[in-house]
Amino acid sequence: MEKGYSKNAGRYASFYEGVSPEQTYAPWLHLLPRPGAKVLDVGAGSGRDASWLEERGYQATAVEPSAAMRERARALHPQSSVRWIDDSLPLLNTVLSLHEKFALILVNAVWIHVSPDQRPAAMESLADLLDSKGVLIITLRHGPSPDERVMHPCSAQSLEKLAAEKELKIILNADLPDLLGRDEVSWTHMAFTQAAGESHEKYL
Repeated sequence: MEKGYSKNAGRYASFYEGVSPEQTYAPWLHLLPRPGAKVLDVGAGSGRDASWLEERGYQATAVEPSAAMRERARALHPQSSVRWIDDSLPLLNTVLSLHEKFALILVNAVWIHVSPDQRPAAMESLADLLDSKGVLIITLRHGPSPDERVMHPCSAQSLEKLAAEKELKIILNADLPDLLGRDEVSWTHMAFTQAAGESHEKYL
């Protein structure tokens, strides 16, 4: 999958940068932590979201396995001080080695690239990185792949079940149309917290 993004880094970066994060993430903006918190963008692509989060006052870490995408992101956001890490799901070993916890973890349009057999390990890694009062956001893309990238379908029900197995509880489930007007594509935005953690309201 990394090869697909590296091969077309410029095209994908232009595509991502053309959509506003505020519009894309409207269903859960109220769940954002207070400024100053550590946030993690997994599969950060062009750096749009990580840079946006940094501009809102967060300590942003961006995870992206494609060197071409990381290079493109730095070129697009030259003033950004986002920390970039070469890592990927399911294991996120490099990020875990930092021994840090994050108040927000964003996994946008990435879960479809994680094969079903790797998803339990991926969810465990994300749960291990989430602060006890933090929020994990996963967006699911529904629809066929437009190119050579492999996309594995995932239902909201199966994701919620998997999260529950890792002691994460769902606090938001929102179905949305595609902002680019593609009839064959739709989205589900889901938010989770640690089941034993304190209320996410402390972050509002």
